[in-house]
Amino acid sequence: MLACIISALACQLTVVLALRTIFIVLVFIFAASLDTFAIIIAAFNDFISHFCGFLLSFLTRSVFFLRSVVFRTALYYWQQGCYNRQTIQGNDLEILT
Repeated sequence: MLACIISALACQLTVVLALRTIFIVLVFIFAASLDTFAIIIAAFNDFISHFCGFLLSFLTRSVFFLRSVVFRTALYYWQQGCYNRQTIQGNDLEILT
């Protein structure tokens, strides 16, 4: 009985460690891609500032733009969900009466 419990725990520990390793590798890949993106943005800003004489805050603007797009999309779908819920409740009332 004790051997079965120890064997099951060892198997579960192996799975957990494998999943943890996969997660860490994925996080490192994601961080490396963000690092590369930051280098590209810095090079773009350097290029723009060299030719135009000012530093274009491209990264800040793009982050705010993406944030606003995500917020607007979430708000739209939330409003659509509320509208659909009211429509369904209204239709149920029409069916009942």
